[in-house]
Amino acid sequence: MNRTIAMRLLLCMVILAAGFGLRASAQPDREVRNKQGELKKEYNDVQEKNQIVRQAAKDKPLPQSGRRRGNINTGYDFTQVRGYGLRPQALQDRLDLIFKRAADLGLGGFEEEYHLNGQTVPCKNGQGSASISRVEVYVVEATPEEIERDGINPYDLLEVRMIKQESCPEAKREEDEGDDEEGRRRRATTQQQPPKQYILSGMDLWSAIKSADEGIYDDLLARRINEEPIPQPDFRAEKRGPFIVMTQTDLETATSRFSDFWNVRDTMRLEQKPGTEAANGPLFTGQMPLMFPEESKIRLQNPNKDPLLITKATFTGANASNFKVKSPMPMQLDAKGSPQARQDIQFEYDGSSQYETFGQLRIESQNASMMQIVDVVANPGKQPSDFVVLDASLDKIELRSPARSGFAADWRLGYSFGTPQISLPRAMSGMSTLSVGYKHQMSMGIVFPMNMNTDGVPNPLGYSTGYLQSAMGYNVSFDFNFGFPFSLGGFLTVTDRFDATSAYHDMKLLNLVNEDRTYENNFFNISTAALVYYPIMFRDRTDVPGILVRLDLGGGFMRVDRNYSALANGKLLMPDRTLRDVKKGELYWMEREKDIFDVTFASDFINTGAKNNYGIGVQYFSGRMMADLWLELTEWLRVEARYSFLLRTREVWEYDTSVFLVTPRIRLGLPSLFN
Repeated sequence: MNRTIAMRLLLCMVILAAGFGLRASAQPDREVRNKQGELKKEYNDVQEKNQIVRQAAKDKPLPQSGRRRGNINTGYDFTQVRGYGLRPQALQDRLDLIFKRAADLGLGGFEEEYHLNGQTVPCKNGQGSASISRVEVYVVEATPEEIERDGINPYDLLEVRMIKQESCPEAKREEDEGDDEEGRRRRATTQQQPPKQYILSGMDLWSAIKSADEGIYDDLLARRINEEPIPQPDFRAEKRGPFIVMTQTDLETATSRFSDFWNVRDTMRLEQKPGTEAANGPLFTGQMPLMFPEESKIRLQNPNKDPLLITKATFTGANASNFKVKSPMPMQLDAKGSPQARQDIQFEYDGSSQYETFGQLRIESQNASMMQIVDVVANPGKQPSDFVVLDASLDKIELRSPARSGFAADWRLGYSFGTPQISLPRAMSGMSTLSVGYKHQMSMGIVFPMNMNTDGVPNPLGYSTGYLQSAMGYNVSFDFNFGFPFSLGGFLTVTDRFDATSAYHDMKLLNLVNEDRTYENNFFNISTAALVYYPIMFRDRTDVPGILVRLDLGGGFMRVDRNYSALANGKLLMPDRTLRDVKKGELYWMEREKDIFDVTFASDFINTGAKNNYGIGVQYFSGRMMADLWLELTEWLRVEARYSFLLRTREVWEYDTSVFLVTPRIRLGLPSLFN
């Protein structure tokens, strides 16, 4: 047994040393480029939101029935929809060609044949003509929180409605048709057809624009400030409530916040939050953020037909002194369509730090009341602010490598006490675990053989009535979220039997008779614990974007074993009524005391929009509830408290009916701690 344990420990230490040994050499250029690519990908993931918004536009209620079309993207609400009517000759001819192109490609699912302006329309009485009666454009406005947190565009094109009027030649007058009111009504009916409405939205709209006139996308967004708004858009934009669908980046970020004093996207320390003012233009429509020195200029374009004067372009925020605009100001942009309607603004990083630095380029046109903020990241991937993060409390100590670290990115190494997954924190399960994990998604580890006498330790520390006593074992946990409905989580811990000569000298022993059973010199341990659950994430990005709710629903299994500690040489009567020779100081497995199957659920609520972030959670398994609460006091310190209590009568192997635990928790990033 001792040799087996030693070999397992040696193997584990070799693996951990190989995986987490510090690398002394500098990062090669290829790795820097890889990190730059990873940083870009992380920011570009938020562009998925734009595609989802466009596609989800199809999921609005039908005007006729109020029922929604079937669509898996049920995540975003549209309370921020804005509509305006496009005046005649204002992009209408270009839109006409786009709708015709959509009809030719089979996009939009038009029920009626689409005819261009002036195109002949077949009628019963000859050939008629088609004309545009009205054009309505709808855009979705991102919330300040979305702009600040995700860096997405302030506005996005959502839907365009084209109302066409078709007319046919007047029918030939019959002899019995006079000039009375009835005759005039019949002739009018044959001449003027009912208006026909054509709608392009979602990816159909984007595909048609890409294939026919890509530049009209920005032109339509720019027109929203020049056209008459629709007071109450007939968009049927019902309140969706909290969403379930999120991008993969959002899933990882939100999920980790429930358990980690760390955010996988905070490796670039921002001294000032990104600006939340929306652009009236937009003046710049390229990909954001910009990566210096890979990109050192941005191209502005005039979205209007009148000349535009860029009066100022400066960097703002705490890092403004580290950036410099090289282009002279003011800058003249000629009318749209002119060769001089596009101009470049050049900039550079003028600081000395080798760490990632965040800047904000503010572009203004005071005469046109237009402003836009463009995010700039200098030295991307070169040196993230945190090479490693230390997360420590009385329950766990963990080292994590941030997402853009130069070494073992997203990996973690931790040592923890207790099994909170089954509502038994700290010493209540008797276990301690050394584990290696990747992000929040998966971890594997070994359960150490433990025999810790903690009598006299104050109860808030959670050790006064329970011992850390466990055999050698292993555990695995996973929490995979690929977007609704593809999510699954689980946890498994298995330990060996206490049935050999070992270093356990001071087990917490029972000496009682319970229900005609003798528990003399007995002790218990949890030999198996397993959970499988389905996690669901909720969040309302529009009204309360800082609040997140997670719900885990599933089932679990727990096995409790009974063991015997020999205080003297002799005979032991086993549960099957056989006698067994025992030696003083040895431990013996006797039987499975109980197998428990039960449902499990956990609900967590966190508020990241408060002055001090806080979280509340509750979970249930095997007749035991556990409530927890945490409050962040500073960016590196928070306080956590847990209360575990029984909803049933205490079993013989349980030491406490309830326990209250409290601990400080610190998060220190290196080397940013010294910067």
